[in-house]
Amino acid sequence: MSLPKISEVKNLDLETIQAEILSLRKELFELRMKKGTRQTFKPHLFKHIRHRLNQLIYLEHQKVFDKLDQA
Repeated sequence: MSLPKISEVKNLDLETIQAEILSLRKELFELRMKKGTRQTFKPHLFKHIRHRLNQLIYLEHQKVFDKLDQA
């Protein structure tokens, strides 16, 4: 499974990006809880979710600053 590409989410609007960020943070928390309670989990998902989360945070900041520049 390869890492997600930023081109897959570049065209999303700000509200969708923020909702996806919240969803990924919850998912990352649940993975940490599974790891802490020694339940079975897929360790490669930590890297994939963090990568996607950082991509979305970058896009969120970029869109916010673009709005500020236009105003």
